[in-house]
Amino acid sequence: MPVSPTPDNPHGWGYIEKREVLPSYQLSPRIQVVVGDEIKVSKGPYWVNKDGVKVSMDKMKGKWKVNGIYENSSGEIELDVIHCWPGGLFGSTSTIRITGDEYPSPVVDLIVRRPYKIKLASPKYGRRAKKRKEEKPKQKTNWSVLADIVKNKTKES
Repeated sequence: MPVSPTPDNPHGWGYIEKREVLPSYQLSPRIQVVVGDEIKVSKGPYWVNKDGVKVSMDKMKGKWKVNGIYENSSGEIELDVIHCWPGGLFGSTSTIRITGDEYPSPVVDLIVRRPYKIKLASPKYGRRAKKRKEEKPKQKTNWSVLADIVKNKTKES
């Protein structure tokens, strides 16, 4: 929302954040998305071609890092994300809506706005490897004791 003009800001430049900042988003009963997680993004806005096939408007391929989690004024959850490139570089930023209903775009009627689907790029907790059976340590042979036993046997006979 634009800032109202003041004596020290006569043009009203600036922006006031109206979204509520959330600490996390519950993706599933066991998985939470927090700021700093890497996610993969799919679905999103689409249009229907002549054959009746839904064609996605943008391909958000690769991994995206979550920079912020917000709830907007209508109760929908939004994520601020930045594209992660190989080698630790970062690319374009975007704000995506991940909850809410599908509705036609107010600008272009042919476009249907739908929420994006997200999933974690890699699991936070990997599967635990099976433990191998512990082998019992072999008893070391005390050759000197064995030699004494053999000597005693030979003396007796």
